[in-house]
Amino acid sequence: MNRSVTIFLHVLGCLVFICIPVMLSPGRIFGLDDVRNTFALRDVITYALLIIFFYVHYYYLIPEYYFKKNYPAYVLVSAICIVLIMSLPVLLIKDTSVQAAVNVLVEQPRTDPPFLLKYKSNIFLFLVILFASLAMRVNIRWRQSQREKISSELSFLKAQINPHFLFNSLNTIHSLALQQSDYTSEAVVKLSGMMRYVLSDAREDFVTLEKEITYIQNFIDLQKARFGDTADVYLHVSAGIDEEKKIAPMILITFIENAFKHGVNPEVRSEIDINITTNGDWLTLLVSNLKVHHKSVEDLKTGQGLANVKKQLEYLYAARYELKITDSENTFIVRLKLLLND
Repeated sequence: MNRSVTIFLHVLGCLVFICIPVMLSPGRIFGLDDVRNTFALRDVITYALLIIFFYVHYYYLIPEYYFKKNYPAYVLVSAICIVLIMSLPVLLIKDTSVQAAVNVLVEQPRTDPPFLLKYKSNIFLFLVILFASLAMRVNIRWRQSQREKISSELSFLKAQINPHFLFNSLNTIHSLALQQSDYTSEAVVKLSGMMRYVLSDAREDFVTLEKEITYIQNFIDLQKARFGDTADVYLHVSAGIDEEKKIAPMILITFIENAFKHGVNPEVRSEIDINITTNGDWLTLLVSNLKVHHKSVEDLKTGQGLANVKKQLEYLYAARYELKITDSENTFIVRLKLLLND
């Protein structure tokens, strides 16, 4: 919520709260017009002190005493506050006619004197404010701890970048340099841009779709340079994509890396199809690859990258994504649909 709107709502709530005793003063209830103003003024001061206590309790007492487990000091200060809130209005606003009004009210058939009823109601209101502010503060602290936990886990997951890709890309560039290929300098620029994206932009929770797609295109171009004509790789990006939409960084690349890892073998026919399309605010990634045989035991290890990206999807998109993986005998197909941010 906008900060100015939050402040306005707080001020409005405080004003409404202070106006309550003016409308419900004991003088008006019992028809004692001569002392109504005195009772109402005391109630206004009491309610104002309760508001002050709410913010002091919320921003100071809870963090400084309750969260630090200094419970004796917390209880002592809270008790002093309730005594001050109950006594200050009476000490500040004195009226000799109030005692006469009390005598009249006491003569009426009531279980408790009016002042005792007033103290009971104010103490009850004090306890309501105390526990409400405590519950709000504890809830916010719990949410902050959850966000920090998620943030640290996301940072860890983003750091799980496949080092094999970096080594293979450097080897590819080295081979291109030895061949004095015209593509060498372009490959260096692409790899440099990818590393800049990983080390800078990918630290954010969300980046523009344009940057994410550029990273994917550079990745595929370097993979094509590495495998040459041994793999047929097709990338189709919808022309209608709004590149200013936001997406979680590195959320799509894992599925594409997985297709290259398990779908390319220079000794057999390899084919990978990648489609990125949008429909309104929804993006769809479709990645399919033919399964190929790998002799390397390391290449047969699967699941870790996909498990990581599933955790990221849960943290960042919750119910705003759909993931379907089809693992058949000859093909592996991933269909991801997620809601983009503005």
